[in-house]
Amino acid sequence: MDLLEKKAKKIQEKLNNEFGSLFVEKYLYVFVDLFCCFDPFILKFEAIESTTISLPIKNNDTIVIDWGDGEINNEIKHIYNCNFGDIFEIKIYGDFECFDCCQFYSTNQDRFINNFYNITKIIQYGSNNLLKKINFFGCVNLISVPTYLPSSAIDLSYMFYSCGKFNEKLIFDTSNIIDMSSMFSYATNFSQSLETFKTHNVEHMDMMFYKAFNFKHSVSHFDFSKATLYCFMSDV
Repeated sequence: MDLLEKKAKKIQEKLNNEFGSLFVEKYLYVFVDLFCCFDPFILKFEAIESTTISLPIKNNDTIVIDWGDGEINNEIKHIYNCNFGDIFEIKIYGDFECFDCCQFYSTNQDRFINNFYNITKIIQYGSNNLLKKINFFGCVNLISVPTYLPSSAIDLSYMFYSCGKFNEKLIFDTSNIIDMSSMFSYATNFSQSLETFKTHNVEHMDMMFYKAFNFKHSVSHFDFSKATLYCFMSDV
């Protein structure tokens, strides 16, 4: 019996007493290990127009998701048995490289399939050491994200694309970021200064503020030395 199995066996009775049938047995061992070692990625889901969500991550074999309604598994799609307006806190345990709404949003129909518009807040990124690409493309009801970036992040392209309600002050350390293309495109309500942004490693900044009508701040402190494209306001 390996160490993980022993650990799981040892506390299985306590878990069952405290959580009842919340645990799917085939995920118990991996969940115990992740729960003990990882701080989860946490987001808020509000049943605004649908009670279904598909999370924009791929390598779900290495993660466990606590959907906040008593269900724990590693399926990226979930259907809530709830009323419109109900709010759930979703916790994702484990390492994954991308939280990439854009890759699941190739057509307008995908909005209704994946229901990213039900994501209203990103509470924390957790202790995921592999998270390189982060975007909330199409999360039209997103209003809040953490004030920090994971140290592993390098790609913020499309991060707030079409996030029409988002207008939170950002104090990101962007020293390691390579791609900011379309970062605020169609973020029509965003009007905050980006004075903390460091862009000396950024190679792509095209369409960064396309249709971001309320953004009026200076970007004279931006370093364009590595940028191949930085035509902020258009696609040409």
